[in-house]
Amino acid sequence: MFLPDSKIEKAVAKNDVRYYLQYVHYEPEKKRLVATNGHIAAVVEVAVGADDVEAMIPVEVFKRARDLAKGAKSLPAQVEVNGCYKFVDQGQLPRETDAGKFPDIDAVIPKKPDTEPTFCLDVKALAQLAEAICRTDKKGKNIVRIWVNEKDGPAFVEGNAGIGVIMPCRW
Repeated sequence: MFLPDSKIEKAVAKNDVRYYLQYVHYEPEKKRLVATNGHIAAVVEVAVGADDVEAMIPVEVFKRARDLAKGAKSLPAQVEVNGCYKFVDQGQLPRETDAGKFPDIDAVIPKKPDTEPTFCLDVKALAQLAEAICRTDKKGKNIVRIWVNEKDGPAFVEGNAGIGVIMPCRW
């Protein structure tokens, strides 16, 4: 497997009792990585190696591989295992996949609509707006509701402490 440009590991659960959600699921036969925390799911295309096998890869493996790609000065010894890295000092090995446990992502993600997107936005700007118009709840969340009245027009955003507007971005 080759390291993707995106940070797929950001969609992984942190401390879930469902241990398999704490890993990135590698599906070489579908040429993709899949991650979910139960609230969001991410699927990223990835180039695969000839001998790669399905596995659940720890988040730490992606962090260490990015350090390698940046040319970090201090890195642990590494060994390639089925197309994934084992970092000897951390004992990080891909776990064998238990197909009966990891969510069937194809059944969860809806079909992409045939129409053009209604709205494109900058997620950092949305996060800023959410912080400005929301009181963080007991779980540390800033939840907003969004209405888009016209294609490529401004969107009305409502938080639990105020309202705002976010302008669309060009794709």
